[in-house]
Amino acid sequence: MGTFLVLLAVVAVIVVVCRSIYNDRKKGKVGSCGCDCSKCGGSCH
Repeated sequence: MGTFLVLLAVVAVIVVVCRSIYNDRKKGKVGSCGCDCSKCGGSCH
């Protein structure tokens, strides 16, 4: 039972991180280079 709870906690953390990255990319905050594309001047694309 303890192993299952740890597994659920790890999966929950992974889901939260993935959603955060997805939302940041959708808002244009994170580029493929790891920089802020709004200040990039278009070299990210």
